[in-house]
Parts: sequence; C-alpha cells; structure tokens
Amino acid sequence: MADGVGVIGQYQPRPPVYPALQWAGDAALARELAGDAWGEIVRQDGDDLVVLADVGELRCPPGNWLVRGPRGQFSVLPPAVFDERFAPV
Repeated sequence: MADGVGVIGQYQPRPPVYPALQWAGDAALARELAGDAWGEIVRQDGDDLVVLADVGELRCPPGNWLVRGPRGQFSVLPPAVFDERFAPV
C-alpha cells in the first residue's frame, strides 16, 4: 500500500514558522522583518520599536522580540515568553 493509505496512524499538524527579531536597535533588520508594514504598522521611536496592533500600540524595547505572524500581524514578546514558545529552526 502507498504511504498512509489504508493505515491508521498518529499525526500532528506541521508547525508554522514565524520570522522573528530580537530588537537590539538595528533599524535595517527591523525594516526587513516588517517589509511593507515599516513606517505604517512598525516604526522606531527612540530606542524602542512601536507596533500598531488590534489592541493599540505595542512597545518593543531592546531585548524583546518582534514576531511576524502568518497573516502579517505582529506580536511583541519578552525574552522569557519567546523562549517558552519558540525554538530556532
């Protein structure tokens, strides 16, 4: 039989891969991650990045992570939360 045809097996969904950047003040990298959203949704304000999200403005201070989701939305996560949820691929 072909792989998986006529066989009961255990499967899990493939995890999505999210591009992310630990903010350290490099605006060129932040622009690359933000793409077309730079300036409109993501911008630099002093040492921080500011992200316009559904819940309002999110500040991303140095050391925190900016994560781009599968639909282009952005999240800001502190290092401990990022390390809990994500691993490099």
